[in-house]
Amino acid sequence: MRRIILSAFILLAASTAAFCQAPPAGTPSGGPRPPPLMLSSSAIQDGGMVPDKYTATGQIPVTPPLAWTNIPATAQSLVLIVHDADVVVQKGMGDNPHWIVFNIPPSTASLAEGLPATPALPDGSVQLSRKNGQGAVTGVGYFPFAPPPGFVHHYNFDLYALDTKLPLDTNASRADVESAMAGHIVGKAVLETRFKR
Repeated sequence: MRRIILSAFILLAASTAAFCQAPPAGTPSGGPRPPPLMLSSSAIQDGGMVPDKYTATGQIPVTPPLAWTNIPATAQSLVLIVHDADVVVQKGMGDNPHWIVFNIPPSTASLAEGLPATPALPDGSVQLSRKNGQGAVTGVGYFPFAPPPGFVHHYNFDLYALDTKLPLDTNASRADVESAMAGHIVGKAVLETRFKR
């Protein structure tokens, strides 16, 4: 009887030791976690006010410069979604997008100031067309910030790293982009800014 109890105790101890040595589910087994994706701008401070030149009050609005680091090793493309977090669209969950760029190559580490308003950028990135409420195309690429006078609006620059490229073109909608992104996000970074006219 003692021998059976002792054998059971040894087996239980060995199983417990093996379990304790195994890494928790979902954690990398090769060492510490990689640093998170980081997004920054040489012209816009995180949490700060957006300079006029990147808004509708500028004489010729231009795209702001952006840069990022720590792209996940599994990333196949990046997506940038710039939106006005203080606008509610059609009483729903959506807000007002100002710039969507997708299929940014993972080898690209920045977007320069003053990018052209073209569907495709030199590195192969795709800028989404802008459409009005009736679905008619009104332009391509960046739409400068233009909140109602007297109110501070918050604008988020959301950068996503995906483990795939999106099978879309410039005529896709924001909903199309976000639907295609679902289940493929391997990293995210946010730069938040403010603007008041």
